Amino acid sequence: MNIRNARPEDLMNMQHCNLLLAERAKSSVKLAKQQRAQTSKIHPPIHNDSDIFSSHF
Repeated sequence: MNIRNARPEDLMNMQHCNLLLAERAKSSVKLAKQQRAQTSKIHPPIHNDSDIFSSHF
């Protein structure tokens, strides 16, 4: 392993990496929201959970 003091370009590379990760995270969240919206159109949420669990107790 090569250990040395940090240089200014190291910080720039790290900032670039963080920006790429942030962009990827944003697009993942956007995709998840779109998928959730599509799923909720197909399977609307159940609003009364007591109907489901009352027969089991």
